[in-house]
Amino acid sequence: MNNNNVFELLEADLRQAVEALHYTQPTPVQEQVIPSFLQGRDCLVQAKTGSGKTAAYALPVCQQCHFEDRLPQALILAPTRELADQITQEIQNFSLFRRLTCVRLVGRQPMKSQKYQLKQRVQIVVGTPGRVWDHIEQGTLDLSQLKMVVLDEADQMFSLGLTETVHQILEKLPFPIQTCLFSATLSPEILQLAEITVHDPLMIQIDSPRQTNQNIRLTSLTVSNTEKLTGLLHVFSTIQTPSAIVFCDRQVMAEEVAEQLKKKGVCADALHGGMEQDQRFAVLKQFRQGQLRILCATDVAARGLDIDGLSLIVHWDLPLNLESFIHRCGRCGRIDQPGTSVALLTPNQQNRYSSFLETLEIQDETFELDPLDDHSGLAHWKTKNQSQPEKAAELKQNKATILIRAGRQHKLRPGDFVGALCSAGYRAEQIGTIEVQERVTFITLIQADPQPLIRAGELSVKGKLRRVERARSL
Repeated sequence: MNNNNVFELLEADLRQAVEALHYTQPTPVQEQVIPSFLQGRDCLVQAKTGSGKTAAYALPVCQQCHFEDRLPQALILAPTRELADQITQEIQNFSLFRRLTCVRLVGRQPMKSQKYQLKQRVQIVVGTPGRVWDHIEQGTLDLSQLKMVVLDEADQMFSLGLTETVHQILEKLPFPIQTCLFSATLSPEILQLAEITVHDPLMIQIDSPRQTNQNIRLTSLTVSNTEKLTGLLHVFSTIQTPSAIVFCDRQVMAEEVAEQLKKKGVCADALHGGMEQDQRFAVLKQFRQGQLRILCATDVAARGLDIDGLSLIVHWDLPLNLESFIHRCGRCGRIDQPGTSVALLTPNQQNRYSSFLETLEIQDETFELDPLDDHSGLAHWKTKNQSQPEKAAELKQNKATILIRAGRQHKLRPGDFVGALCSAGYRAEQIGTIEVQERVTFITLIQADPQPLIRAGELSVKGKLRRVERARSL
C-alpha cells in the first residue's frame, strides 16, 4: 500500500484483514467514502452495484467500533435477507483481528436465538427493516449507544415497500447520529428520504445510474417462446465460464428452468423468495463454493450479491425496466472484472431491449441459433467447479473455530468460556467471537493453535469437563 491509499487511514488490525483479502487499490467509491466517514461526515452516496460500496462503509464502521463496547454502536439496514447475510460476512472478515461481534437480524429465522445474541456483547447489527423493527418493538434491541447508521440499497427499500418501517426505525435512533445512505439511483423519493436522515451530507456520485459496467459485454439471442430452452442450452454450450445466473421473472419459472437444466445433467438449482430462508442460504453457499454452476433466480438475487468468479448473466425473461436490467448485469463484471450478459429475446421484447440499448448508448452483439449445435459444450456445466477461489481463503488461515459441547442449557455465558480458555493458556486477544447456542458453543480462535484443545478433547468450564472438537466449516 502506498501513502496515497485510503486504506492507510485504517488501523493496523483492519489493514491486516484488508491485505489478507487482497484489497490492493481502493475503488472510487471507497476513496471518497472512507475518509469522509472516518471524519464523522454524513454521506449521501449514489453508486452502482459492483462498485465496492460495502467495504466503503464497512471498514470505517469497524474502525469506529471496539471490542469493549457492550451495546451496538452501528446499525446497517439492508432490503433483503441475502444482502444482509453478505454484509455480515464482509464485516466478520474485516473485523476478525478486531474481535468485533456482528449480529444478523433477518426474518424467517428464530427470534429466540436472535434475542439471546443481542443479550451478549454486540458492536454491529445488520438486518432487514422488518425484523429490526420487531426487536425494537419487543425491547430486545438496545440502540441507546448507537453512533452510526447505514442504509444500503435505499432505492430497493422503496421498491419493496419498506420505507414506512425504515422511517419508524430512524425515529427511534438517538441524536446526533452519523448517517450514510447508499442508493444506485438518486430518485425524488431517495432525496426526500435523505432530507430527514442525513445532515449536511457529503454527496458522492460514482458514474451514472443509467450505465452498465464497461467491462460487461451485452449480447442477445432472438427466439420464440418454444425455442427458449434450446436457446439457453446453445448459450451454455457456446460460452463456458466458472458460473452463471439465469434470471426469471417468476418463481415458478425459475424452478422450471432449473429442473430442465438438471434433466440435462447440469449442476443447477433455483433461488427465489418463496423458498425457506435456510434453503436459500444453502443454495447460495453451494453456488459460492462451485458445487452449483448455474443459479436460476428471480430478482431476489439481483441486488447486492457478490459472487466470486461470476462472469455470465442470462436473462430468460427481459425485465420491465432499465434499472432492473442494469442491476442484473451488475452481478457480473464486478470491480473491473469482465462479464457477459445474454438476453433471450422473444419478438415482442425487441423494442423494449432496443430502448435499453439506446438509453445506455451502446450496441450489443447478437447470437444466432445453430441447428447443428449438439450441445456437447454442456459437459463443462455438468461438473462441479472445485477450483473456484474464495476471497477470504487467506484470511481464514488466521482463524480456527472450535465446538464445545455445552451451552445455554448448562447455564453458561461467553465470559465462562473466556475464563476457561485463558486458564488453558490462551490470551484474551486470541479469543474471537463466541456463539453460545442451546446445547453447544462455537468459539473462534484468532492466530492461535487449536490442536492442544482438539487433542485433549476436553476443557474445564466452571469446574466441569466439556467435550471439545473442531467445528465443521460453515
